[in-house]
Amino acid sequence: MRALAYQANALRLLGDVAGAHEGFAWARKVIAQRGVTDLEIYAEIDRLQASLHLDQRLFDEAEHLLARSAMLYGLLKDRKGSATVLLKLSMLYAYRGDVDLALETDRKVLELVSLADDPQLYLYARFNLAYDLAEAGEIGSARDLLAYDEDLYEEHADETTRINVAWLSGRIALATREYRVAEESLCSARDAYAERGNGFDVACICLDLALLYFQRGQTQELTEVARQAVVLFGKEEVHRDAFAALILLRDAAKAQTLTVTAIEKVARFLKEVRTNPSVRFEPAN
Repeated sequence: MRALAYQANALRLLGDVAGAHEGFAWARKVIAQRGVTDLEIYAEIDRLQASLHLDQRLFDEAEHLLARSAMLYGLLKDRKGSATVLLKLSMLYAYRGDVDLALETDRKVLELVSLADDPQLYLYARFNLAYDLAEAGEIGSARDLLAYDEDLYEEHADETTRINVAWLSGRIALATREYRVAEESLCSARDAYAERGNGFDVACICLDLALLYFQRGQTQELTEVARQAVVLFGKEEVHRDAFAALILLRDAAKAQTLTVTAIEKVARFLKEVRTNPSVRFEPAN
């Protein structure tokens, strides 16, 4: 029965959404017919099916399953299972803009996991906390947390986490007007994601760099980074409005009519479109 849930999840990973939905429905039907009472099976299928809902940006459905899965892992005294599910729940809250709830959930995760037990999961949780602190405007706390864990990231973090640490460090440095550090960190993260072909993240980082260059009055660099955002995003992504917004930003930079408000508006739109692909960009009149 557990195998049925993993088969459904495999279909999800292959992009077969309809097949994944059918697979999870069949797994639940079999579980009900056989009178399964193993809480771990229910916790696993909730966790896996929540990922399918997250892929589809069905946040309410995903939240329900993740909350129930975390409760079941708690009943099983499975601290790692609970922490893994709560970490995903925290990310869901952050995507939705519920920063206070994300922070509360981050701290719950860190009560369940330790560096000794699971270094990578521990650092995922620590990074999430730093990220959400920055999103909440607690820049100093976020910076101190990253600095405190610097050696641990170097020793235990995977490559994706290291890239994200560089990106967050750059954003924090930008917020505190440490421009040299900000540029170095943001360029490092941008180049790393460009090598992976991740156009969406590259575009978002380019907008951070655009804000940096605008604040420093570096017109040539601003024009170039706006151009890069269009080129690199266009290679990988197909969201029409996001691409159009980046083109407008590039053209404004070239014409030297770009404003901070415009940069921030496009940045907010790219963030929103990741959680709601149906949203449309409305250029300023």
